[in-house]
Amino acid sequence: MHGYRSTLRFGAAAAGAALAVGFGPALQASAATEPPSPATGHAAVVAQGVVEIADGPHHWEIAHLDLAPGGAPAPVGADGPYFLVADAGAAVVAAGDSLTRLAAGEGVLVRDDGEFTVNAAGAGPAGLYSIVLVAGGPSSGTPIGEPFTTGEGSRDLDLVRDTIEAGGFTTVADAEAAPNLVLVVEGTVNVATTLVSEGVALGAGEARTLDGELTITNAGDVPAEVFVAVVGPRVQIAAPVPTTVPATTSTTSSATSSTTSSTTTSTTTTTVAPTDTDNDGLTDADESLIGTDPSNPDTDGDAIDDGAEVNDYGTSPLLEDSDVDGVGDYAELDVYGTDPVAFDSDGDGVGDGAEVNATLTDPLDDDTDDDGLNDGDEGSLGTDPLGPDTDLDGVSDGTEVGAGTDPLDPASF
Repeated sequence: MHGYRSTLRFGAAAAGAALAVGFGPALQASAATEPPSPATGHAAVVAQGVVEIADGPHHWEIAHLDLAPGGAPAPVGADGPYFLVADAGAAVVAAGDSLTRLAAGEGVLVRDDGEFTVNAAGAGPAGLYSIVLVAGGPSSGTPIGEPFTTGEGSRDLDLVRDTIEAGGFTTVADAEAAPNLVLVVEGTVNVATTLVSEGVALGAGEARTLDGELTITNAGDVPAEVFVAVVGPRVQIAAPVPTTVPATTSTTSSATSSTTSSTTTSTTTTTVAPTDTDNDGLTDADESLIGTDPSNPDTDGDAIDDGAEVNDYGTSPLLEDSDVDGVGDYAELDVYGTDPVAFDSDGDGVGDGAEVNATLTDPLDDDTDDDGLNDGDEGSLGTDPLGPDTDLDGVSDGTEVGAGTDPLDPASF
């Protein structure tokens, strides 16, 4: 058994494709007796799916994402299957062709087969926790607990949520395959296990991995909101269920002759295309989730259609200037060639808008005059970012700074 793990705290203020129940391969548990749901009492599974887990060590990681209203969709890497949990506001998760809106307290499981994006869904900020099952070493989040091995195969992943009233408790069964990860979003709790006698105190924004059956008790005077990520039982994937209708045969006989006839029944399915009223590349349903105008192909008026902003450029269809650097998205893409979702495309410490509109330096070159000083340093020193030798003493500004002389005084070198 793994015992207790380290406790980490996260700021709680504030892909792949999202898994949903549907038709597909028949799934059947390998054991003769089906394990029960990890949710008991008033707890509920808010996100679930079957994922393929490779052989070798894995560990849990957690990160918190603060999403500003109207901000550009934030890309999230695909290090493993993700549970995403909204803890404030509402957020939109775009994974492949799938869009999922998460209100506070809701969750979704996203597969690890591609990068996905998240953004605030409305006029207010949003907050998301990502709970990731990562193979191998540390990735982009904060590791929680020690590595564990489940063995190769398909397993059921569940995210359990419970709001525990003051004095109340909830229980979560021992997952056996891996330690359960407990994340407290609101309130304070005490977590006891069947393996360790003393309980573990966790407050809002804290997470811990523990083995054994868990008893989580509200230790405060206000309701506590808790999420538990569970690696469930191994699942076998059976052969797909046939979807064709077999032919039916009828036979009639008489004294003088016999006739055999076959009748084949076929089914025609008509799929209705989603409605895209303004023909901008986003369905009306998607626009409702994002907050764009389904009757206006360019909601923010930046000369880029909403669909292109979401699907091609990763810019915000609600902001003319997604990175708020003083240069509109259209100008960044078609005029200057700068990054419309990076405030400072060349990383010289001067925003793209300031370079284009004020210093007249090159927003794609961190040292416009090639004097050995980047444009941001020249602004701090008072040298000319467009002239390699500000004091005209025949020595470049970068050389003077390196030698310890004054690039503003021709007599100093």
